[in-house]
Amino acid sequence: MFIAAILILVLVITLFSLRFYNVNKYNVSDMQETENYHDLSDYPEQFSYGTVRYFKNGMASGFHLQPDTPIAAEPIVVFGGSEGSSNFPLAEQISEQGYEVYSLFFFGADNQVDTLNKILLEFFQDFLDEAELNNEDITIIGGSKGAELALVLTNYYNEVHHLVLYTPSSYIYQGLVFNEEARSSWIWEDTEMLYIDITHNPVSLLLSN
Repeated sequence: MFIAAILILVLVITLFSLRFYNVNKYNVSDMQETENYHDLSDYPEQFSYGTVRYFKNGMASGFHLQPDTPIAAEPIVVFGGSEGSSNFPLAEQISEQGYEVYSLFFFGADNQVDTLNKILLEFFQDFLDEAELNNEDITIIGGSKGAELALVLTNYYNEVHHLVLYTPSSYIYQGLVFNEEARSSWIWEDTEMLYIDITHNPVSLLLSN
């Protein structure tokens, strides 16, 4: 079991290192068009069985999907991944089953940091205040970097009652940014959380030689 865990960690670090190397050597980020997830005109104001409301409060930004006839279940928060979306399509699918859903951005909005780097976790408190969910149980669904964020939030917010995670990580990795110094992905109370720096491992050192 221990050897398998080590192999998985090495594989993850290798993949991140290859991405970092390719972006810096071949300037991949300039060759790829990135989708603008923050163009509000791309989002509907209603779905099959309810309404959609965009909100912004403090560092919180996202959509509230409210079914016309909600079922008796705790609200669900949905995060996207490193692409920067709020995973709105998934939120819409869940809402159509009668769940109240919040589809949240955690970077890239005009009231947030621009990149996935040094994100202030207190944005989640701004969300709880906006949604009036302080001391209420909620479920978080997150994938990839959003899953990492969801796990981190459980350390600071008792409101997180259930987690549904896709491709989560057992570790905190550096921020995914290539045009500035990458540091920890997450900051709590002005302190960077400890993280794995993929630019200082044997794979990336080998690639640089």
